[in-house]
Amino acid sequence: MISSFYAYLLDEYHSVQHLAAHEQILVHTNGRSAGAALTTSGVRKMLRRASQRADLNSYITPHAFRHRATANLYAASDFNADLVAQEFGWANATQVTELYGRSANKHTMKYLNEAWQAMPGRPPQGN
Repeated sequence: MISSFYAYLLDEYHSVQHLAAHEQILVHTNGRSAGAALTTSGVRKMLRRASQRADLNSYITPHAFRHRATANLYAASDFNADLVAQEFGWANATQVTELYGRSANKHTMKYLNEAWQAMPGRPPQGN
């Protein structure tokens, strides 16, 4: 998906970029509305077609990109829920920790368990 997005930016968006009077990146590249932003429905259709061409067993949604970016920022900021909530527009940091805290803890526990198992003379720890 990422390589497809970069190809879109370089090959398709560049040629109509001058027509766009906004900061949207996903735009119609031809036809009567060249340069106009794609609707949410248009983005969903584009992702569905790309998923089918890539022979994926599931569809990727626009929200999946937001979810991935949020999870990455949460981990990169050393799990700073206040920063993530502010960046992504949540009312409070509790929402961030409730949604992403569980997956972060599961991720951390995987590495802790591997470290414990690698220690000589230590019994393996359970999950």
